[in-house]
Amino acid sequence: RTSTMADDYAYADDGGENDGNALGSLFYPFALVAISVTSFWVQSVVTEERLVPALNIISEYFNIPDDIAGATLMAAGASSPELLCTIISLFVTHSSLGLGTIVGSEIFNQLIICAGSVYSSKVHSNDESVKKYGERFLVLDRTMVVREVGFYALSIILLYVALSEVVWDKNDQVERINVSLFKACLLFGGYLLYVVVCVYMEQIMAIIGFVLAWEEAPSASL
Repeated sequence: RTSTMADDYAYADDGGENDGNALGSLFYPFALVAISVTSFWVQSVVTEERLVPALNIISEYFNIPDDIAGATLMAAGASSPELLCTIISLFVTHSSLGLGTIVGSEIFNQLIICAGSVYSSKVHSNDESVKKYGERFLVLDRTMVVREVGFYALSIILLYVALSEVVWDKNDQVERINVSLFKACLLFGGYLLYVVVCVYMEQIMAIIGFVLAWEEAPSASL
């Protein structure tokens, strides 16, 4: 590398400030990683030692089943950071960060948390199951899985419908997504429907079982 005398004088004048900036640029990513790891650890401690026991006490006190508590109390507690980010982005920074946070967190929850639940599950000793699934696997209720996956697909469809209207902003000369009050109520109504289905899941399954038995009865008699 060649340098001129003017470059040497400039380096002498700044007193090596460029070296400090270089060290700062190297230290900055490590500081972000350390802060992120610490925040994850603090959140895990608070969730394990405070949030989950508090939700269990509330569920036992009000006799709330586990699936209903997961759809209401646990969902509200786990989504409170995203709700706070959305409120700040809407009323403070006036940005679209909240939408990206919600959509991104759902992808993280569906993929990473589901996979992590299998990795953290207990070790099974049944020889036949171990040969087929491995030592770690989860045993899930098919009815609950169909319900959750179905409502998740419904939520994606409703979200797509709510975000499908694009308008042209003449002032800023950009396209913006317009969410009307009706579409917002449609999203809220989808969640209320999910809670109602969770509450009356046993009755719904009893009705479905009765209908299937009634349809199979004539064929059995024949």
